Amino acid sequence: MSRKPLYKVGDTVSFNTKSRDGRSVTVTGEIHVVDESGTFFQTKEPSYDIYAPDVIGGGEVSALYKHIPESWVFPPKGE
Repeated sequence: MSRKPLYKVGDTVSFNTKSRDGRSVTVTGEIHVVDESGTFFQTKEPSYDIYAPDVIGGGEVSALYKHIPESWVFPPKGE
């Protein structure tokens, strides 16, 4: 069972992912979808779809990162 989400649509958040060359990078973007019950893969916590720079494809465009678990999400640096 999932708990109430900490973030809402429109919030700016950060999370860590891997770049194209395998480096760990912090990405900052805007929440576009809140999955309050998690996803089919996990239902223990809310997850988010976050629109952010596409670090996997090189960063020139933005991408929608889907099903990011809440435990991976944190406030952007400086906030």
